[in-house]
Amino acid sequence: MRWMTFLLLCVLPVALRAQTPPAQSPGLSCEQMVAAAQAGIDQRNQGASLSRVLAELERPELRERLSAEDYALLRRAVQMSYTSEISIHELAETCNASRGVKPKR
Repeated sequence: MRWMTFLLLCVLPVALRAQTPPAQSPGLSCEQMVAAAQAGIDQRNQGASLSRVLAELERPELRERLSAEDYALLRRAVQMSYTSEISIHELAETCNASRGVKPKR
């Protein structure tokens, strides 16, 4: 499961980005993705449904700011953390690893 999570969250989007021209904006950072996933967990803990949490991501300004790939990645990260398929720590670790950032010790 962890390998599949790693592929879905990090490797596939990076590989797809390598095949497309760079976007005008810097894209979705690992810190932003982790913060959004943590916010989703916090909302879950306060009783919000998954559909409500994902609806929060439907804001037009967010969709306009992110590429389609980054937006899909963000939704998947929020969904997987909400359902506890991946922890916030695992999300941060795999995202940073996919971008060549070495873990802090």
